[in-house]
Amino acid sequence: MALGAKARRDLTTLRISARVGAVILRRGETGWATAGQNGCTIPASRIERALDNLTSLKAEPTGDHPVDGNSFELQIVAEIGQERALYLDLAGHGERGDLVQLIDGSTLHVRGLERELWSPNPRDWCMDP
Repeated sequence: MALGAKARRDLTTLRISARVGAVILRRGETGWATAGQNGCTIPASRIERALDNLTSLKAEPTGDHPVDGNSFELQIVAEIGQERALYLDLAGHGERGDLVQLIDGSTLHVRGLERELWSPNPRDWCMDP
């Protein structure tokens, strides 16, 4: 379930979205940057910490589902070109970790996600964590 080493190396885009905003991060020749007219270069330490977080996740399958099917709070999509390498819809956090729904609709409890790293605000990505 975690992002593998090869996928991490080949990533081209990260999309983070929530009800309060969204940001697209793109890898260029000189590093990562936020997309858009007011984009910025993302500090290497910030993007490395975020990618380290995705590679260290621990998951456990579950039959749990959000009470309200629309209660997912945060979406993280990692892409290699046009292909999805990782897709996570996150709901509430509980004792067993974050409730995550995958693209196929299956659900997992994921431990280790540092939610504060995954801001949907583009400006947050312009600063070191």
